[in-house]
Amino acid sequence: MRSIVSILTLTLAIVSCSGKPAPGKHTLALEKPAYRLDQPLKSWRLADELLEISGISWINDRQLLAIEDATRNLYVLDLSQGAAVSRKTPITVSASGKLDIEDVTLVGPTAYTLRSNGELIEIDGWDKQATARELPSGLPDGLNVEGICFDPVSGNLLLAEKDRLGKKKKMKKSHEERAIYSFDPRTGKLLPEPFLEIGPEAMAKMGGGKGSFNPSAIAVHPKTKEIYVLGSAGIKGLACFGRDGELKWFTPISNARMPQPEGLCFAPDGTLFISSEGNGKTPGQLFEFAAP
Repeated sequence: MRSIVSILTLTLAIVSCSGKPAPGKHTLALEKPAYRLDQPLKSWRLADELLEISGISWINDRQLLAIEDATRNLYVLDLSQGAAVSRKTPITVSASGKLDIEDVTLVGPTAYTLRSNGELIEIDGWDKQATARELPSGLPDGLNVEGICFDPVSGNLLLAEKDRLGKKKKMKKSHEERAIYSFDPRTGKLLPEPFLEIGPEAMAKMGGGKGSFNPSAIAVHPKTKEIYVLGSAGIKGLACFGRDGELKWFTPISNARMPQPEGLCFAPDGTLFISSEGNGKTPGQLFEFAAP
């Protein structure tokens, strides 16, 4: 009995001195990454018109849908022909000037593209006679968003915040947090609470306590249904989250291999594709990675 009392006393003393209980689930070591981003199966140099490629989505075993943020086009990439552009479809909307389209995802015959200001463009019949309409997402003001994907579990679109603009950074939540929002395309409404939040603790695990993680793309794994988030600025790499919001693993991306990774999608078997924007020295590129 005396030994039990001593143990309890020691435990209370530790808690009292530290101001918090002993480490729990959030301090567990991360899992081994499921993908080796330093070992691509294949890579393709993309056409000059895709220098600023900013989003990709799976079509079939030989084609990907792509967008780039400087023009108003949907591009079909033929993987059997060196990822050459096999078709280009204009996006016709009333908005003037540069659309700044950051990502694209497919939901059956409909494509959804995401503008950096959070507005959505719904494109029906994208592979034939495309009909586009603009959709307000209902996202909070001041967000810079860059990632969109379809979540087959909920049937919703997931929208990834990259950062916050100007004075709007001073919102009720710390600007160090990044939120993933859920938009229901059937009702045209944004769900009131974020689907997932990436906080300082998760970022510290990714970057060793340095820098912030700024999502540029998002995708749901077709088999595990885990949430994959790509970061191209600050802490550069690929993060995997469980559907409970816990960070499962993170793997960094080399600047030399991918100057600006901004596109992310999966094949049904789990094969991973990442696209990277080019720069003055490197063209836009597409990489394929083996499924686990």
